[in-house]
Amino acid sequence: MQGWMMRLDDDGNLNVGLVSPWYPRGNVNSYLAENPEADRKKLVFDIFCGLNYLHDAKTVHGNLKPTNILIKFDGTAVLCDYGLQTLLRDTGITFQSIRYTAPELRQNDGGAFQCSYEGDIWAFGCVSIEIMTDQRPYDTIDKETEILVTEIPAYTTDNLQPIDSAEIKSCLNAPPKERSSREVIQEWVDWQS
Repeated sequence: MQGWMMRLDDDGNLNVGLVSPWYPRGNVNSYLAENPEADRKKLVFDIFCGLNYLHDAKTVHGNLKPTNILIKFDGTAVLCDYGLQTLLRDTGITFQSIRYTAPELRQNDGGAFQCSYEGDIWAFGCVSIEIMTDQRPYDTIDKETEILVTEIPAYTTDNLQPIDSAEIKSCLNAPPKERSSREVIQEWVDWQS
């Protein structure tokens, strides 16, 4: 991050944005649309390494989603817009994507959604599966607000069949304590590379 900015949009809503280096390859979804043969497992590894680094630094990302994953010239994935949900907690500004938010964190708390390390693991699972299958979580639901009241899982078993990693699949366990730990995911990453 090189800085931040605040501005009013055309509707008078306050928007906060981070200023980061320009990545002309775009976010992970646009990159994969243009490069369908890209090494998807490497992208997942890169994302995990970034998330692991943040958690080691005691920082919760709080809004991990494909548009917050940028691609460098060499095809390496990097995380952006991390930690903002925590920093802006008292302002009432929220920008979290419900589609990637863990079920236990979907309760709106005075205008801001909660965030946690376990929530980041849920979002990592969602993003990883989306990268590997080209299927976004809750794909049959168009309006994100409808996700707040749904009991359906983020992915069906049909979506999960091509995923050969129990470690990634268990990131989506509803109880936070039953999700893969960073250590378990790290072992899988080390074994795959």
